[in-house]
Amino acid sequence: MYSLIGVGALVLSVLVASHWFRAVNRVALPRNRGGHLLILALAAMFGLLAIAQGANWAGAICGGISIVIGVFFILTVAIGAQKASDQAIAAGAQLPVFGGTDENNECFDSTELAGTPVLIKFFRGHW
Repeated sequence: MYSLIGVGALVLSVLVASHWFRAVNRVALPRNRGGHLLILALAAMFGLLAIAQGANWAGAICGGISIVIGVFFILTVAIGAQKASDQAIAAGAQLPVFGGTDENNECFDSTELAGTPVLIKFFRGHW
């Protein structure tokens, strides 16, 4: 019985995690991530229950993995909050001066881009 709970916890964790990664790949994570986190927390608790109640080795391993997945995602969201800046640049607005490195590891300045249409996308991954 408790082995089945451990396996179920793992299946639930993997389903929610795969849904999460598909959303990350589409750059479409929901603003309210509470549903994902609640399900992952429940799966981790079921995994803990399976281990605590003496599930066989397969159920205990599945439960342990579901705990790791749940804790990983919960901590990642807790420490990786992204906040939108009030200083966002609107489409068509003048580009502020900045510097950086290109794909060849050479330094450049944004003034070098003057007079040419450019699309610059800054993305901070949410791991």
